[in-house]
Parts: sequence; structure tokens; C-alpha cells
Amino acid sequence: MIEEKKPKIAGIYKLAMKSGSDNYRSSAVLDIIKNLQAKQISVIIYDPTVDRKELFKCQIVNDFDEFVKMSDVIIANRMTKKLEKIKRKVYTRDVFSRD
Repeated sequence: MIEEKKPKIAGIYKLAMKSGSDNYRSSAVLDIIKNLQAKQISVIIYDPTVDRKELFKCQIVNDFDEFVKMSDVIIANRMTKKLEKIKRKVYTRDVFSRD
């Protein structure tokens, strides 16, 4: 479904699967990142808990507004209030807006 949108840059909104967690090692989004990169889609990550400039060959963008501008589509594990105003760009399977 993400590929159908034909994004040049896909933004990943936070890596952790659960809200309030900083554990992303087994997050399903890691497979999504690999699949997007294999299809030559650039991936950037917004995650304020990550204090690096790059992770998984993806640029870390810690300025939310800049992240939104750069992303053609945003992939999120869960919908948040912060994403509500840009929900037209957001792809999430969190249909009930809860963990």
C-alpha cells in the first residue's frame, strides 16, 4: 500500500512498537525500512530518543516540521495527536488509535 503512493522519501515516525518505549530492536518497522530501501525508496526517521545522525542507513531528522516537509508519506506504528494535522500523509494500521 505504501508503494502505491510512489513516495520518493518515506518517513518513519518513531521506531519503538509501544508508546513510551525506546526499544526498537525487534520492531516490525525495521522490515518495512529494509523493504522500502530494496525498492530504492529513501527512508528518513523521526525519533527524538535516537541521538545519532544515521541509523539503518537512514538519516535521523529530529525536527518534526522538517521531517514532515521532507516525507512524501509517513509510516507510524500508532496515530498520535502530533500526527493528526498531517494525517493525509500518514500510513498506520492503528485504526483505533491505541496501542
